[in-house]
Amino acid sequence: MTKAATDRGLDVKLLGALFLLVGLIDVLIIEFFPAYALKLFGITIAGPLAYSVKLHSSAVHFLIGYGFLFLRPWPWPMGDSASRVSS
Repeated sequence: MTKAATDRGLDVKLLGALFLLVGLIDVLIIEFFPAYALKLFGITIAGPLAYSVKLHSSAVHFLIGYGFLFLRPWPWPMGDSASRVSS
């Protein structure tokens, strides 16, 4: 019974780890390439506001990754809406 309980949700946990990895890569891109202008819904945001918008993107990835990794119920709508927006 213990093995079945630990194997449950492994695919969701792996998806959470991927979201955390994407969040980390986002932060590294933001720090190493500060001139990179992120496109948000087709609009390029530049200037002082761009840094906070870029950090928001990585923060959302970290939140969804944490929720999926520890099997919390609240990231499901965020992950679902993120997949619908990106497709």
